[in-house]
Amino acid sequence: MESSSWTPRQNKIFEQALAIYDRETPDRWQNIAKMVGKSIEEVKLHYEILKEDVKRIEQGQVPFPYTGIALLFPYTSVNLLSADF
Repeated sequence: MESSSWTPRQNKIFEQALAIYDRETPDRWQNIAKMVGKSIEEVKLHYEILKEDVKRIEQGQVPFPYTGIALLFPYTSVNLLSADF
């Protein structure tokens, strides 16, 4: 588990930094750490945790929250498209 907490802003900067500094970038982790304001070790750990989260999601181990029309209209029939209006 991570030893430090990450703010939503730091997470967003982290995601942007990953896009800017790809695997081929020299000193990738140093650059990302500098952008985020974390140590290289913290950034690498955060990346490993992110990879594990993505893996679990792709394997269907993390349920997606249901968002959609049913939240706005909870009593609407599933067969809404076949209904006569």
